[in-house]
Amino acid sequence: MLGMSQSVSVYDLQPGMHACFVYDTEAQHRAVMTAFLLDGLKKGERVVYISDTHTTALAIDYLFGEPELGQALASGQLVTLDAQEAYLEDGCFDAERMLANAQGIAAQAVTQGYKAIRVTGE
Repeated sequence: MLGMSQSVSVYDLQPGMHACFVYDTEAQHRAVMTAFLLDGLKKGERVVYISDTHTTALAIDYLFGEPELGQALASGQLVTLDAQEAYLEDGCFDAERMLANAQGIAAQAVTQGYKAIRVTGE
């Protein structure tokens, strides 16, 4: 995990790293998310986008026109979930269930040959 004083770019992320990217504007959100998602796809990672304030369609819109997008969606390399699916099944947060779901997604990625799993959530 990175310390609070460390600075990292999306392109510096390696498996096992955690980072928090803060944005003030929608343009900053788009720039960070597009780079984060596309970098993971190009590196052969399973990429999971969990939306809340923004929609899952917005993540796809960010990548519109990228040659990797169609194949990533068709193959399941790019997975989009909304907060309800990821965090709030049955309308309430259950940390154990959320972690079990995340572990299942990670285990599936490994068995399918992905180099790593890259997840972003709001």
